[in-house]
Amino acid sequence: MNKLASTLFLLLFCQVAFSQTTFNITVSDSLWKFGISGATITIGDTKTGTATDSIGQASLEINSFPVELVVQMMGYKSKSVFLKDSSKTSINVQLSDDTKNLGEVTVSTTRNNARIEDLPMKVEVLGQEEMDEESTIVPGGIGSILGDLSVITVQKTNAVNGNDAIRMQGIDSKYTLLLRDGIPMYEGFSGSLGALSIPPLDLKQVEIIKGSSSTLYGGGAIGGLINFISKEPVDSPTITLTYNHSDLNENNLNMFGGKMFDNRGFTIFTGANLKKAKDINHDDYAEIPEDKNFTIHPRFFYNDNRKIKADVGLTFNRDEKRSGNIFAIREDAREKHHFLQTENSFRMTGDMHFEYRLAKNKTLSVKGAASRFQRKYESQLAIFNGNQLLTYSEANYLVTKGKSTWLSGINYNYDRFEKSEGDSILFPNYYYNTVGIYTQYIFKITDKLSLETSIRVDKHSRYGYIILPSEGIFYKPTENISVRLHYGRGYKTPNNFVNASPDQLKYISIIGRNVKSELSNGLNMDISYHALIGNKISMQLDQAFYYTGIENTTYLSERNYFGISHLLNNEHEVQSLGTDTYIRLSLEEWELYLGYNHTEAKEIAYPHDFNIAYNPNDKFATTLAYEIEKKWRMGIEASYNANQYKSTGEKVPNYWFMAAMVERKIKNFSIILNCENLTDFRQSRKEDLVTIINGEPVFSELWGPTEGRIINLSIKATL
Repeated sequence: MNKLASTLFLLLFCQVAFSQTTFNITVSDSLWKFGISGATITIGDTKTGTATDSIGQASLEINSFPVELVVQMMGYKSKSVFLKDSSKTSINVQLSDDTKNLGEVTVSTTRNNARIEDLPMKVEVLGQEEMDEESTIVPGGIGSILGDLSVITVQKTNAVNGNDAIRMQGIDSKYTLLLRDGIPMYEGFSGSLGALSIPPLDLKQVEIIKGSSSTLYGGGAIGGLINFISKEPVDSPTITLTYNHSDLNENNLNMFGGKMFDNRGFTIFTGANLKKAKDINHDDYAEIPEDKNFTIHPRFFYNDNRKIKADVGLTFNRDEKRSGNIFAIREDAREKHHFLQTENSFRMTGDMHFEYRLAKNKTLSVKGAASRFQRKYESQLAIFNGNQLLTYSEANYLVTKGKSTWLSGINYNYDRFEKSEGDSILFPNYYYNTVGIYTQYIFKITDKLSLETSIRVDKHSRYGYIILPSEGIFYKPTENISVRLHYGRGYKTPNNFVNASPDQLKYISIIGRNVKSELSNGLNMDISYHALIGNKISMQLDQAFYYTGIENTTYLSERNYFGISHLLNNEHEVQSLGTDTYIRLSLEEWELYLGYNHTEAKEIAYPHDFNIAYNPNDKFATTLAYEIEKKWRMGIEASYNANQYKSTGEKVPNYWFMAAMVERKIKNFSIILNCENLTDFRQSRKEDLVTIINGEPVFSELWGPTEGRIINLSIKATL
């Protein structure tokens, strides 16, 4: 009996074993023919399946036929393959890019149509998924998600007005160029004001280049470049609404909508962010200013999917701030509470982009923008009231032939500042213009080695000719490893507005004739490693090294006998030397990011060097996220800032900053609970933020959080 049972079991086992068929599947890009790593292959509607390895290959055992295989990858259209029987055990599946859906990541900052993986210059992309998440976690601005990256430091610039600035590679924020849809609109008088308050709901992605990018974009991109890319319409109508309320009495209401009708379409964003003033540490001065911010941003599109692609947009932004003594903000009538700062600004921008494909390998692009910025600042110390007109126009021509890519272009910048009635600053109105021409040539020597050479010549109306060469090498010894080495020269023209606070502007004289442009040399090296571990864990490891040296740096002199300051060139060079390391891991529903940045940024002087202020020499950042598709998403993040100094050379305490969130998804709705600064670390716990001297407040330099713990609840609806 036992022998009979054993025989029957053996026969049954053999039948099952021999009925299984192992299929070898190769998934590749339909245009470029490279293997797609991490593509998922599932059997029908089940969760049974596998994922492709680093060269786009996978194996899958199938028990019964007929069967449907579903192949999916972000940025590509899903594809179904029907297998009638086991007669063919090797399958090639080509996926086409999904150009009309938000999942695709198309990098526009580099201006050439090369794949991001093959560029000599490293480009980091925060894509649509990150923007969607941030639009509900911190809907009022983009600063929080940028600060999560180890290489970026978001610094609060003033103890009472709430303005922020971005620092990259340890150097001053004026050396980071900010773009909106490839156009520099945050320079001079307008500075970086309003850039970090761009709502994530209005963005498709954010592109980040570490190191000098002046060859393509001109002055300002010495430490790096950040390009904020607006959303585009898709075929299906889209309406997204978000509402957020925090325990700091902040309310955000944002709406985005859009649709593509054949070859025409539109998008529109409207948003209102309202904050009430709040004194967190009870010193009678508000760490949270009263703020009323309103934005409307309509855009119109045309795309015939063959030769012409164009869009036109308008942006209107109104911002009103009241800061200073909490009783003065609340209009308390008591005379002793008098210190009040008010700052009102209005920005109106029109922009256009036009792209014409002359042939399959030839493209002409034209873009331009004009921005009118009005800003009025009033305090007991100064009245600062002016208008700025910024225009930017550019045309470039791209040719791709065989292994060569050639890009050439010309651009024109115009910057005019005019004081308004009642302004108390000393220096007069000004206007500058800059004409620049540039060319870039990329030659793909082999499938593993590419060279890039570029040069720009700018003619500034005051500072003359500036020549900016750059060179780059891309080497890919294996499918998993890529190496980039890039050198670039950059510059920054002197400007009173980026070196002084509004109250200091009252004491600054005209820029002297002998003041020169700041010039830089930057060298960046990046080594990336991608792998799929056990066909389950996707890993990306990146190690970067960088050096930046800046000559002729500008600074404000001490006030002279007449109480006047001057903008001067420093005799000492500023040098920044550092490393940036990060690893990204993903396993099914889990994602982990670990990043560490070490930067030595100093002013080289004799007999002692000086540490650059507000730069954490060491920064560690991590994010852990877990998601159950269409149901739950949760995450926790932390960063550690260490070895940071004030402008006086005094070292400040190291500190942790932690945050956590949980999201519940119910059909087209999401409810999000988020907490920033879990440990409630505040600079005011270590020192006073305000000191009263001769009856007037003197504000401390900011190096850490001032708002304390923030809890907010958001609701998101997609219709």
